[in-house]
Amino acid sequence: LFANGLPHVNDTRAKRLSIQWLGTAFAIASLVPINYIAHDTNVRKDLGYFKTAMPGESTQGIVSSLEQPIHAYLFFPPSSDVTEEVRTYFDQLNGPQFTKSYVDHSLEPELSKDLNVRDNGYVVFVRGEGEEKQVERIKIGADFKTAKRILKKLDEELREGLLKLAKDAETLYVTTGHGEMYW
Repeated sequence: LFANGLPHVNDTRAKRLSIQWLGTAFAIASLVPINYIAHDTNVRKDLGYFKTAMPGESTQGIVSSLEQPIHAYLFFPPSSDVTEEVRTYFDQLNGPQFTKSYVDHSLEPELSKDLNVRDNGYVVFVRGEGEEKQVERIKIGADFKTAKRILKKLDEELREGLLKLAKDAETLYVTTGHGEMYW
Protein backbone atom coordinates (compact mmCIF):
# COMPACT_ATOMS: atom_id res chain seq x y z
CA LEU A 1 0.00 0.00 0.00
CA PHE A 2 1.37 3.28 -0.97
CA ALA A 3 1.06 6.50 0.97
CA ASN A 4 2.26 9.67 -0.69
CA GLY A 5 3.82 7.57 -3.46
CA LEU A 6 6.20 5.69 -1.11
CA PRO A 7 5.86 2.03 -0.08
CA HIS A 8 4.29 1.73 3.38
CA VAL A 9 5.68 -0.73 5.98
CA ASN A 10 3.17 -2.30 8.33
CA ASP A 11 4.46 -1.62 11.86
CA THR A 12 2.57 -4.54 13.43
CA ARG A 13 4.00 -7.06 11.00
CA ALA A 14 7.56 -5.69 11.36
CA LYS A 15 7.39 -5.89 15.17
CA ARG A 16 6.09 -9.47 15.05
CA LEU A 17 8.85 -10.59 12.66
CA SER A 18 11.58 -8.87 14.66
CA ILE A 19 10.35 -10.50 17.89
CA GLN A 20 10.30 -13.93 16.19
CA TRP A 21 13.86 -13.49 14.88
CA LEU A 22 15.04 -12.17 18.24
CA GLY A 23 13.48 -15.20 20.00
CA THR A 24 15.18 -17.54 17.52
CA ALA A 25 18.54 -15.81 18.12
CA PHE A 26 18.15 -16.17 21.91
CA ALA A 27 17.21 -19.85 21.54
CA ILE A 28 20.30 -20.55 19.44
CA ALA A 29 22.52 -18.52 21.78
CA SER A 30 21.23 -20.46 24.81
CA LEU A 31 22.34 -23.76 23.25
CA VAL A 32 26.00 -22.91 23.82
CA PRO A 33 25.87 -22.73 27.66
CA ILE A 34 23.45 -25.66 27.83
CA ASN A 35 25.83 -27.77 25.72
CA TYR A 36 28.77 -26.69 27.89
CA ILE A 37 26.99 -27.65 31.12
CA ALA A 38 25.82 -30.97 29.67
CA HIS A 39 29.35 -31.78 28.50
CA ASP A 40 30.80 -31.04 31.95
CA THR A 41 28.31 -33.09 33.92
CA ASN A 42 28.38 -36.03 31.48
CA VAL A 43 25.63 -38.04 33.15
CA ARG A 44 24.70 -41.27 31.43
CA LYS A 45 21.05 -42.30 31.54
CA ASP A 46 20.00 -45.62 30.09
CA LEU A 47 16.28 -45.65 29.48
CA GLY A 48 16.28 -48.86 27.48
CA TYR A 49 15.18 -52.30 28.61
CA PHE A 50 18.71 -53.71 28.59
CA LYS A 51 21.02 -52.62 31.37
CA THR A 52 24.54 -53.82 32.15
CA ALA A 53 25.18 -54.75 35.77
CA MET A 54 27.15 -52.19 37.76
CA PRO A 55 29.84 -53.11 40.31
CA GLY A 56 28.28 -54.16 43.59
CA GLU A 57 29.53 -53.34 47.05
CA SER A 58 31.16 -56.75 47.45
CA THR A 59 33.08 -56.43 44.17
CA GLN A 60 34.24 -52.94 45.08
CA GLY A 61 35.23 -54.23 48.52
CA ILE A 62 37.30 -57.03 46.98
CA VAL A 63 39.08 -54.59 44.64
CA SER A 64 39.80 -52.02 47.35
CA SER A 65 41.14 -54.63 49.80
CA LEU A 66 43.43 -56.61 47.49
CA GLU A 67 46.65 -57.67 49.19
CA GLN A 68 48.55 -58.45 45.97
CA PRO A 69 48.38 -56.52 42.70
CA ILE A 70 45.90 -57.77 40.10
CA HIS A 71 45.93 -56.47 36.55
CA ALA A 72 42.79 -56.69 34.39
CA TYR A 73 43.28 -56.94 30.63
CA LEU A 74 40.12 -56.14 28.65
CA PHE A 75 40.38 -57.63 25.18
CA PHE A 76 37.77 -55.74 23.15
CA PRO A 77 37.87 -53.92 19.81
CA PRO A 78 37.45 -50.15 20.13
CA SER A 79 34.44 -50.05 17.78
CA SER A 80 32.27 -52.61 19.61
CA ASP A 81 29.14 -51.80 21.63
CA VAL A 82 30.28 -54.32 24.22
CA THR A 83 33.48 -52.31 24.74
CA GLU A 84 31.49 -49.31 25.96
CA GLU A 85 29.45 -51.42 28.39
CA VAL A 86 32.52 -53.14 29.85
CA ARG A 87 34.46 -49.87 30.01
CA THR A 88 31.60 -48.24 31.94
CA TYR A 89 31.70 -51.12 34.43
CA PHE A 90 35.49 -51.10 34.92
CA ASP A 91 35.77 -47.30 35.17
CA GLN A 92 33.94 -47.60 38.50
CA LEU A 93 36.38 -50.18 39.92
CA ASN A 94 39.35 -48.52 41.61
CA GLY A 95 41.80 -49.79 44.17
CA PRO A 96 45.45 -49.33 45.12
CA GLN A 97 46.38 -52.86 43.98
CA PHE A 98 44.07 -52.99 40.93
CA THR A 99 45.04 -51.83 37.45
CA LYS A 100 43.31 -52.25 34.10
CA SER A 101 44.31 -52.07 30.45
CA TYR A 102 42.09 -51.90 27.39
CA VAL A 103 43.65 -54.08 24.70
CA ASP A 104 42.72 -55.13 21.18
CA HIS A 105 43.61 -58.76 20.47
CA SER A 106 44.88 -58.08 16.96
CA LEU A 107 47.12 -55.18 18.06
CA GLU A 108 48.78 -57.11 20.92
CA PRO A 109 49.60 -60.62 19.59
CA GLU A 110 52.44 -61.27 22.08
CA LEU A 111 50.30 -60.45 25.10
CA SER A 112 47.39 -62.44 23.68
CA LYS A 113 49.62 -65.48 23.20
CA ASP A 114 51.13 -65.10 26.68
CA LEU A 115 47.67 -64.95 28.30
CA ASN A 116 46.26 -67.64 25.99
CA VAL A 117 43.54 -65.39 24.55
CA ARG A 118 42.43 -66.41 21.06
CA ASP A 119 40.20 -63.46 20.13
CA ASN A 120 38.49 -60.33 21.46
CA GLY A 121 35.71 -60.52 24.02
CA TYR A 122 37.68 -61.64 27.08
CA VAL A 123 38.43 -60.13 30.47
CA VAL A 124 41.66 -61.56 31.87
CA PHE A 125 42.76 -61.10 35.49
CA VAL A 126 46.47 -61.65 36.17
CA ARG A 127 48.13 -61.94 39.57
CA GLY A 128 51.89 -62.32 39.95
CA GLU A 129 54.63 -62.78 37.39
CA GLY A 130 56.79 -65.56 36.01
CA GLU A 131 56.14 -69.04 37.36
CA GLU A 132 53.90 -67.71 40.13
CA LYS A 133 51.60 -65.99 37.63
CA GLN A 134 47.93 -66.88 38.02
CA VAL A 135 45.50 -66.12 35.20
CA GLU A 136 41.71 -66.11 35.25
CA ARG A 137 39.89 -65.69 31.91
CA ILE A 138 36.23 -64.70 31.57
CA LYS A 139 34.63 -64.83 28.14
CA ILE A 140 32.04 -62.14 27.53
CA GLY A 141 31.98 -61.95 23.75
CA ALA A 142 32.73 -59.14 21.31
CA ASP A 143 29.33 -59.22 19.59
CA PHE A 144 26.54 -57.45 21.48
CA LYS A 145 23.93 -60.10 20.69
CA THR A 146 26.00 -62.90 22.19
CA ALA A 147 27.36 -60.83 25.09
CA LYS A 148 23.97 -59.47 26.15
CA ARG A 149 23.19 -62.40 28.45
CA ILE A 150 26.53 -62.20 30.24
CA LEU A 151 26.47 -58.39 30.49
CA LYS A 152 23.30 -58.58 32.58
CA LYS A 153 25.16 -60.61 35.21
CA LEU A 154 28.61 -59.13 34.60
CA ASP A 155 29.18 -58.23 38.24
CA GLU A 156 28.56 -61.80 39.37
CA GLU A 157 30.90 -63.30 36.75
CA LEU A 158 33.74 -60.87 37.43
CA ARG A 159 33.39 -61.09 41.23
CA GLU A 160 33.85 -64.88 41.04
CA GLY A 161 36.93 -64.45 38.85
CA LEU A 162 38.41 -61.88 41.21
CA LEU A 163 37.76 -64.06 44.25
CA LYS A 164 39.68 -66.96 42.69
CA LEU A 165 42.78 -64.76 42.47
CA ALA A 166 42.28 -62.56 45.53
CA LYS A 167 42.25 -65.40 48.02
CA ASP A 168 44.94 -68.04 48.25
CA ALA A 169 43.93 -71.65 47.89
CA GLU A 170 43.13 -73.23 51.21
CA THR A 171 44.43 -76.65 52.18
CA LEU A 172 41.95 -79.29 53.24
CA TYR A 173 43.11 -82.18 55.41
CA VAL A 174 41.05 -85.34 55.72
CA THR A 175 41.23 -87.45 58.85
CA THR A 176 39.71 -90.83 59.62
CA GLY A 177 38.90 -92.76 62.73
CA HIS A 178 39.86 -90.90 65.87
CA GLY A 179 41.49 -87.98 64.06
CA GLU A 180 44.55 -89.84 62.83
CA MET A 181 46.04 -88.60 59.56
CA TYR A 182 45.65 -91.09 56.74
CA TRP A 183 47.69 -90.87 53.57
